[in-house]
Amino acid sequence: MKYLKRLTALLLTFIMVLDIPISANAIQDWYGVSDPLQYTSDLHIGNYTYRAGTYSTVMRLDETNRIAYCIQPDVQIGGNESDWFYETVSSTPAWNALSLNQQTAINLLLLYGYPNQSLPGNKPEQYFATRNMIWEIVMGYRDSTHPYTRRDARCYNAFSGHAGFVQAYKELEKKLSTHYLRPSFSGRSAMSAPTIILDYNPSTKKYEKTVTDTNNVLSSFNFSISGVTLSRNGNTLSISTANKITAETVASSTKPLPSPASTGILIWQSVNNPSGNQNMITGGGAGDPVPAYFKLAIGEGTVQIRKTNDTHGGFFSGAVYGIYDSSGTKVDELTTSATDYVKSKSLPLGHYYLQELKAPSGAILDTTKHEFDLTTNGATLSLSVSDQSQTANILITKQGEVLTGATQSDSEFGPLYTPTYGLSALSGAVYDIYANENIVSAGGKQLYTKDQLVCTVNSGVKSPNLPLGQYRAVEKTAPSGFALDTTPHIIDLTYKGQTVTVYTEPVTVTNQRQKVTVSLKKFIEENTLFPNPDAYKDIRFGIFSFKDIQDNSENTVIPKNSLLDIFGIDETLQGSSSADLPISDYYLKELQTAPGWVLDETEYPFSFSAQPQDVQHVIVEPNGGQPISNETVKGYVEIYKSDATYGGALANAVYGIYTTNGTQAGSLTTDSKGYDKSGPLPRGSYYLQEISAPEGTVLDPKQYPFTISEQDVVITIHLENISQQANVLITKEGERLTNADQSETEFGIQYTPVYGTETLSGAVYEIYANQDIYSPGGILLYSADDLIATVNGGKISPDLPLGQIRIQEKTAPEGFVLDTAPYIVDLTYKGQNVTVYTEPVTVTNQRQKVTVTLTKLIEENPIFPNPDAYKYIRFGIFTAQDFKDSSGNVIIPQNSLVDIISLDESLKGVSSADLPIGSYYLKELQTAPGWVLNETIYPFTFEAQPQEVQEITIDPSNGEPIVNNTVKGSIEISKLDLSTGQRLSGSKIQILDPDKIVVAEGVTDESGTVRFTLPYGNYFYCEAEAPEGYVIDPTLYEFTIAGDGEIIKTSLHNRMISSEIIIHKVSSTDGSSLYQAGIRFKDAQGNVIAEGYTDENGIFSTILTYGEYTWEEFQAPEGFILDPTPHKVTITEDGKVIEETFRNDEKVELVATGENVNTIVWSIAAALSGAVIICFFIFTNRQKQKIKKY
Repeated sequence: MKYLKRLTALLLTFIMVLDIPISANAIQDWYGVSDPLQYTSDLHIGNYTYRAGTYSTVMRLDETNRIAYCIQPDVQIGGNESDWFYETVSSTPAWNALSLNQQTAINLLLLYGYPNQSLPGNKPEQYFATRNMIWEIVMGYRDSTHPYTRRDARCYNAFSGHAGFVQAYKELEKKLSTHYLRPSFSGRSAMSAPTIILDYNPSTKKYEKTVTDTNNVLSSFNFSISGVTLSRNGNTLSISTANKITAETVASSTKPLPSPASTGILIWQSVNNPSGNQNMITGGGAGDPVPAYFKLAIGEGTVQIRKTNDTHGGFFSGAVYGIYDSSGTKVDELTTSATDYVKSKSLPLGHYYLQELKAPSGAILDTTKHEFDLTTNGATLSLSVSDQSQTANILITKQGEVLTGATQSDSEFGPLYTPTYGLSALSGAVYDIYANENIVSAGGKQLYTKDQLVCTVNSGVKSPNLPLGQYRAVEKTAPSGFALDTTPHIIDLTYKGQTVTVYTEPVTVTNQRQKVTVSLKKFIEENTLFPNPDAYKDIRFGIFSFKDIQDNSENTVIPKNSLLDIFGIDETLQGSSSADLPISDYYLKELQTAPGWVLDETEYPFSFSAQPQDVQHVIVEPNGGQPISNETVKGYVEIYKSDATYGGALANAVYGIYTTNGTQAGSLTTDSKGYDKSGPLPRGSYYLQEISAPEGTVLDPKQYPFTISEQDVVITIHLENISQQANVLITKEGERLTNADQSETEFGIQYTPVYGTETLSGAVYEIYANQDIYSPGGILLYSADDLIATVNGGKISPDLPLGQIRIQEKTAPEGFVLDTAPYIVDLTYKGQNVTVYTEPVTVTNQRQKVTVTLTKLIEENPIFPNPDAYKYIRFGIFTAQDFKDSSGNVIIPQNSLVDIISLDESLKGVSSADLPIGSYYLKELQTAPGWVLNETIYPFTFEAQPQEVQEITIDPSNGEPIVNNTVKGSIEISKLDLSTGQRLSGSKIQILDPDKIVVAEGVTDESGTVRFTLPYGNYFYCEAEAPEGYVIDPTLYEFTIAGDGEIIKTSLHNRMISSEIIIHKVSSTDGSSLYQAGIRFKDAQGNVIAEGYTDENGIFSTILTYGEYTWEEFQAPEGFILDPTPHKVTITEDGKVIEETFRNDEKVELVATGENVNTIVWSIAAALSGAVIICFFIFTNRQKQKIKKY
């Protein structure tokens, strides 16, 4: 039977190798196999495929029907039950090949799976749910560590069509994934266990806490701890204890595991093929215990306090409080802050009390005990306590100076009184009290902001009670006659100790009397002619009382009209009193002035009264602030000014007024009537002298003395000036030949005339008034365009009045153009020190000039038209005489080149030379290539013209064009045979221009010659048609017609047309080449012209010229029959290769031979057989995926 099984296995293996499908629909009659379940989708594992629609069954091993699971799903199964034996897990390679995590996961699946635990679904559905999850662990389709996440669903999908399988699979998956879950508030070890913090319950005076298990597994654990009550309600655990736990206490519990149907596991292997067949596993699995731990601790909290101010509000800082526990032990100390609560350190939850140890500045100590409880972990308890603030008031006392009497002393102006004053208490002052800083209560509450008005009080009266702080007392109303005290008085209301409730702060303030300064301005009329800079030093003023002045008791201490002060003035002519005057009425009076000035005896009253309280000092200016003046004696002088030359009054004459020692005392400027009068002059002797003469006149150098002896006297003086005059000197200039520049040109030395300006004689001028001319005194002397004078060039005109004149040329020098331009000359004023001056005028005349022109006619070149030919043409102007300068020196010799003329596109030429008057001739210097130079000489003369003529034009050829003819030449071409030199007729020759355009053609005559006459230019000649039988010569031959009448002779050679003829002789039997066949060629006359034999390749070739020929075989190759047929050949094309093949018959008969045929039938058959065998073996060795079923 075993051998049959092995044979069957071998057969199946062979079938699998050949990829032959087998049916999986029948249940095998295999002991221990039952309860089939059908696959609902394909399952591919390793090299095996479990097909959808096939069945798998529950596996049992041995007589006890142990449920077995495959742990090698990608390995084939072994034989029946007699093939199996078991081992312990430690000695099984298949089991040991799994990781520890995989082994642990399989143990848990056996523990929670079928048959050890009941799952949803029927028996096979529970079985395959367990088996397929084992396979997922083995094959890595599911993680082997918690939470055992599935990565590949193929094992699940294999039976997912069975609802019971799905339920069993998900239940087992849940048990596996939740195996290691503990309550969410616990840990896996005592060391890493989380801590549960207990709160304090004041009502029960116990530490308590309730926690919830979010993993929903609390029911599987039973925790306990000594001295602590633990109550479980569902997933909630309540904890309570009256003990203060000082160190962390640990509670523990272990999760109970289910009991398996059997204990331990066995690994089953195949007896016959342990390493080749899959291993099985049976048993109840091994559970992994799950312990849970948590710790307990009492929570901590904090207390925070603030100290409030009952008097003014706000919060105190600096209060010190102790914190005491229920046993009276101080556990912390706090100092309060005004800005926020102050917090204690963390304290164990429980009962405490708070007591003040030190009061804050400005407050009374609080002796109350403040009890409190800390109940919640991490919570902060807030408490508030309070105190009262200390206050103070302010008392201000006012004092100032009052008049008490006066002292007397002697002066040069009589008795002098000096007031005296004493200090006394004052009433009527009012003060505003401000916060000089932000006023903050002892509790930290801001009561007043800085500069805020707190209250208003009268001097001598207490203020309201105020919070402590810094204040500022500012006088609002001063006593009458006293200046307002603007000084702020800083008052510090400081803390006087915790036993003082209110206290008074005294302040004494002194006011200043209002005072007066008497000020004046003095005007001392200055005597600039007899100055006294120290006059102010002699002046004195006095202040007198206008009425009786009394003290506070109404006693007269200073009588009316009493002198209280004497003062002078400074160098600025200002004075002020230094007396300390009481409020009253006064007057000012000048007591003394300087010698030479009149004393001012006027009384100037003023009053010093009580001022507004913001005025400390007042300045009084008697006479309304106007200067107090003194004057001196004065007189006047007046003048009349006239023109001594032409008459009339003269304006703007300026005279200086001088003292006898030369000091200028003033000036006079005459008006349009020639009159002016001085201002007041101090008494004394003077003289007049002209400083500035009127426009157009000469300065008067005389001095005119006068004296001022009485007040307001007027002195009259008459004065005269002569008018300034001018004359005109006209110089005539013009250009004359002075030199010549020389330069090298391609036509020789060229002279360029150089002209210089020289003085000319013979000109006559007329002088006119160009506008109305007036004398300095306003008299009309000449009207516009009046002729004033006629003068020759180089002569001075008569003296003329100043004004604008016009000079007009009447006669020009010979050879120069009359200058018709008017020359305007302004005879202007040259200053008061010039009597007559000469105005030079230089006038230039233009030379008469000539323009030389010409017209050109250029004969057209019909073959090579050259529209730019004119650009090459040059003409020269030559002197026909010697040209000399004004001194008789030869500057340009006769026959000298003086200009080179080019043509424009209209064939016109114009000389640009500036030629002097004289004789010349014109000559062509250069013409364009291809044209004949015109060597004719064209004389002309440039003569002096009438003086109105500026320029003339001369055409040396009198308007006739100057002609250039084209250069013409000939070419004669001869046509010759290349070999014999024979002259050939009938050759067509063409002449081409550089653009290869035919411009002429001809045919060689009987002498083989053709001739062409052509204009100047570059050409080509070539053969257009060759004589019959000759090869045309296509070459272009270049030549040039360069000289007039030139003849060029040349020749062309032709060779005859020729071609190569190739005769190939072959055998008519097999086409092989024939050697030593004799070939002979003859011309049309039968003359033999070529003869030879075929070479080893059967080839004979020769060159034939133009004509008709025949060839024939005169000797047959050895062994072959002679071919006597004549063959015709015509040569009409040059260079052609003519190839012809001709056959000869053999003289001997051909012999036929038999063929041997090899037999290959068996070989082909053998080859085919081998191919079939190879294909068969290839086919039989194909391997694909195996199919497994059990």
